[in-house]
Parts: sequence; C-alpha cells; structure tokens
Amino acid sequence: MALNQAATDFLESLNNVLNLTGPQVNSLVGEGYSEATTLVNWTYKEIRNWCHAKSKIAVNRGGAIFGDRKTKCLLGLAWWVNDLTLRGLQVDITAFDDEMLTEAIDEAKLEYEEGKVESVLAKPEKFSHEKWSIWEESIYNYFTSLKNSRGVPLAYVIRLDDDTVKDDWEAQIIYHASHTGAMFVRDTKKILAIL
Repeated sequence: MALNQAATDFLESLNNVLNLTGPQVNSLVGEGYSEATTLVNWTYKEIRNWCHAKSKIAVNRGGAIFGDRKTKCLLGLAWWVNDLTLRGLQVDITAFDDEMLTEAIDEAKLEYEEGKVESVLAKPEKFSHEKWSIWEESIYNYFTSLKNSRGVPLAYVIRLDDDTVKDDWEAQIIYHASHTGAMFVRDTKKILAIL
C-alpha cells in the first residue's frame, strides 16, 4: 500500500527527528497515528499513559518500549502539532527539526504544569454599570486565564470580532477557536454560569 506524502513525511520525522525505533513507529501507526495531524487533541497525560501501557506489551503483540526520552519526544511533537492547529497555522511536519523538538518538549511540560494550577486571577467583582469598562477588561482577563480541556482560553467565547492579524501567541489561539460545536456549547455554559 502506497503512503501519501503527509504519512511519508510523518514517518521520516518519527525516524529522523524523534529517533523512534521500528517497533515504536509501528506501535504508533498501528494505533492510527499515521500523519502529524492525527496527534491533534492527544493530551500530555494521555500520551504518557499510552506510552506506559505500550511498554508493558510484548513487541510481537504490538507493544514497544517507550523510555523517558522517547516519551518526551512524542509529547513534544504532539504539543507542536496542537499548538499550530490551535493557532490556525499549517502543520508542515517537514519544518519540525531537532531545535523545535527541544523547545516543544519544554513547552509541553510547562503547559501541563500550568494546567494543574488554578487561575491566579481573582474572579472579578459583580457587574456595575458605573465601572463598565474596568469590569469588562477584568472579566476578559479572567476568562483568558481559564482554559478548556483543549487548552483554549475561555475568553474565545466572548471575544470581539477582530479581522486584524494577531501576533500574540495566546491571541492567535483565542481568535482561531471555533464558535460552533460541542466544545463551544459547553464553554458558553461555563461562561454564563460565572457571569
């Protein structure tokens, strides 16, 4: 069976950048992770659990040993793919190199650790029409500090439509998030409950 270009490029990255072994690559592809975009929404904890579970299975039964470094490499790649996807940017796996891998491993761990911490911003005071502009800014900042299960700041629900290109990393995520679908409905309910 011939592979499409995206699958071929993904396999090359797994072999040449992540330095995964044959059984590790086969284990990933066997689970349906055959292109970079298949890693979208695969979370830090899910990847750690998956690697741990695959390491317990014999190689002849579809398993593969994922040590600490190989697990971190996979976490970094998944973070990189998710980051580009959340910001609405093209995922070009051929651009992923050793330098990006090192940075992505760090970012994945930092994002995971930050996700375990409660918002440091206090919930804004109740609405007061006399202090409308101050309240509006504080509520937006508060919702920016809260993230949904995909790592998108809840401020995307109440964002103002802005056609200008956003250079800020977090603003790109907020302005690219969809205002349709099940996640948006759930997040809207959270926002309304807080308001």
